[in-house]
Amino acid sequence: IKPNNNTLSAITALPAAIPTGKVLQVVSTSTTAEYGTTNSSFNTWSDINRTITAISANSKFMCILNAARIMCGSGDPNCDIQFTDGTNNSNFIRMYKSLNITNAAVNPSVTSIISGNHSAGASLTISVQGRTTSGTFTIGDNGSSSTMFVLEIE
Repeated sequence: IKPNNNTLSAITALPAAIPTGKVLQVVSTSTTAEYGTTNSSFNTWSDINRTITAISANSKFMCILNAARIMCGSGDPNCDIQFTDGTNNSNFIRMYKSLNITNAAVNPSVTSIISGNHSAGASLTISVQGRTTSGTFTIGDNGSSSTMFVLEIE
């Protein structure tokens, strides 16, 4: 049996069974503001909204939040973060703070996908939302930069 000596540079396409997808566009926004809520319903952190014009009706939006800080305050809260385009929401990401800890803070990067129906050319405002079951939930840190990236992906 003779081995196949093809190099990577000789590969021009992947087999049809392998989904490839692609990034159509990337937008970002930053803020040095801080968002805080004591509400058990999702509220929008409007300081970090970003408007994006969809290129494709079949795309999804990968949202990445690099927050200066995310903190679950006093009490025994579950703190939830999600991304929304005003109609469709991503899955939410939950932070849980143990009852035995006064405050729990991290310097996280939170990533999730917004799927749903939209039209090519539609102007969508992507927002971060937060809620808590008790206590105060804080995202960001006054004076330190938090950044949100939105990738439109096929």
